[in-house]
Amino acid sequence: MKSRSKLTVLIFSGFVLSACTFGGQNLDTQHNSNSDAFNSSSPVASEHYNEYTPDAFEAALASGKPIFINFHANWCPTCKLQNRDLNQLFGADAEVQSSGIEGFFVNILDNETSDAEKELALRYGVTSQHTYIYINSSGEVVNKTIGTRTEKQIRDDLQSIAK
Repeated sequence: MKSRSKLTVLIFSGFVLSACTFGGQNLDTQHNSNSDAFNSSSPVASEHYNEYTPDAFEAALASGKPIFINFHANWCPTCKLQNRDLNQLFGADAEVQSSGIEGFFVNILDNETSDAEKELALRYGVTSQHTYIYINSSGEVVNKTIGTRTEKQIRDDLQSIAK
């Protein structure tokens, strides 16, 4: 009798484990297929928001475009939440897209940080992740914020440097 009970419990446990494993995968697949690309917790490149390169950054400065810089770390939970807002603003918000602002995302204090990114952080006195730099069309830093910002705060700060 005991071995039959053990066998029943074992079979039942197998069914429960299978349902949890396969059921979770189906939910994840369904969620990912319906998600918007700009809702990612990692920065998503768009027409006016790109990964930092020295050449692209210097070209934007030389052209007199206002510039936004997002210093983030890939391990930072706050940065991941903020990336969703920034991706939406630069990738799907018509007002921000038409503002003339060039945005750059820069790795800092993580395993993806390049020497060029470290130099940019030093240039603007950035020592921590989720730091935002706002540069006007004259190339002057007009705002520097550190820490969590609401989407509205970021939008207002972006409008302060828009052409």
